[in-house]
Amino acid sequence: MMNSVKRIPRLLLAVVVTAVATAAAHADRLPRPGDDLTVLPAETTVTYRNQKFASGEPAVVTVMGDGSTVLELRIYDEFGVLVASDQGRTCRASWKPLWTGEFTIKVINRSETANLIYLKTN
Repeated sequence: MMNSVKRIPRLLLAVVVTAVATAAAHADRLPRPGDDLTVLPAETTVTYRNQKFASGEPAVVTVMGDGSTVLELRIYDEFGVLVASDQGRTCRASWKPLWTGEFTIKVINRSETANLIYLKTN
């Protein structure tokens, strides 16, 4: 029986390990930078709620996929207003919050193929 989730490409695994090993701490996301490695099934959305970012500091969210699908990255403020977005096999969205508050990060896979994604916040 074949598994519908692709094996982790060696290059992506090397990038993920390097990114995690060399990530520097920043004060932009509170209380600390965040990262997550997960499989995003076909035609689904993963949501990261209550992501707190500091006022006036650059906020950056990066999503690296395994290359099998195009992803959508969307960031919303606590009022549901879209503040940043990007689309591609690798997505990067940045903004400067006007106030310290909680944000929601959504990664969308509209493809019929699962995608291994690595999400990183500063």
